[in-house]
Amino acid sequence: MYIGNKKILISETLLVPDGEVAKVSTEIAEDDILNLEMRFVNDEKIEAKNNFTVDFVDNVFRFTFTNFNASTGVVNNTPISFALSNKREPITLFSIVQTLGTVVKIEIQVMLEEANGQSN
Repeated sequence: MYIGNKKILISETLLVPDGEVAKVSTEIAEDDILNLEMRFVNDEKIEAKNNFTVDFVDNVFRFTFTNFNASTGVVNNTPISFALSNKREPITLFSIVQTLGTVVKIEIQVMLEEANGQSN
């Protein structure tokens, strides 16, 4: 599955209960595995709404979404580049995050921008 020259690696909708961590893995190539964790934090002490960070810990990309608590949802309008494949191709993330009571609904789309620029 492609959008332009970007291969869709992950396209998932997850419902995550309060306090839980979502984990997703996919194979990019035979020797290249992508591991993701999504964490959701609501912190009234942090003034910034919709604060987003990514860290690389123990071979896992850990995404922390802080104060993404709008029931109408929060979307990043452009792909966020967070990694490179073993072939040095950019890996990007699109997401929509909604908080529905004590459950977070996240829709994620992770894409690989292939160096050859071709789509299938």
